[in-house]
Amino acid sequence: MDIQTLLKDHHLYASKFQLEHFVVGNCVNDWACYQQSLRELDKRVRVYRETLIARERLDISLRQMSEEPSLTDSEKLDVLESQLAREQITRSLADVYREMLIIYNYAVTLKEKFPDLSDKRREALDRTRWADEVKKNAALDWMERGRLSRETFTMAHNLNDPLGDVLWQLLKNGDKVVKWWMGRELTQPDPHPVQVPAEELMGNITEMLEHG
Repeated sequence: MDIQTLLKDHHLYASKFQLEHFVVGNCVNDWACYQQSLRELDKRVRVYRETLIARERLDISLRQMSEEPSLTDSEKLDVLESQLAREQITRSLADVYREMLIIYNYAVTLKEKFPDLSDKRREALDRTRWADEVKKNAALDWMERGRLSRETFTMAHNLNDPLGDVLWQLLKNGDKVVKWWMGRELTQPDPHPVQVPAEELMGNITEMLEHG
């Protein structure tokens, strides 16, 4: 078996499991996961476009060198280096596209839970998200230290939550907050994700980022 066949099993970047469980799925609630998925998509769109430009620059350089009537030994090495770089860039593009498709499908699933994103709705979702962050920290405090940390008290105070009394009661009850943290359920990615061509995917992601 040749090396190239083996390398087909190698991902340059994160695996599907890693992305879904530790990158965009490792959040305190669905709104936090949705926002994280949009941030990850935004980063990969920029990387994908920048990598396309880098490959086009290499193609221009290779075309120019191919039009030369003769090349020095050093220039021949430059051609080989450019060809190798282009191969690596093409592999990178394919893997960034794979990551984008995984994250895009997860974001589409989450978007169904947030069809109306008015400013008022966003504020409410953010408040709930940060209240859940405080509860998460409290749960970890209770499991690790058996008491709340100064940082958790400060976060809870900074919420300025009109339901603060309810939140404080939960924070002070270690068993309840740990059970909440261990028992919370997040929306899972679609087990049958759609396959979208690269150009269409880029357009869909751009539209999602504009409205998400």
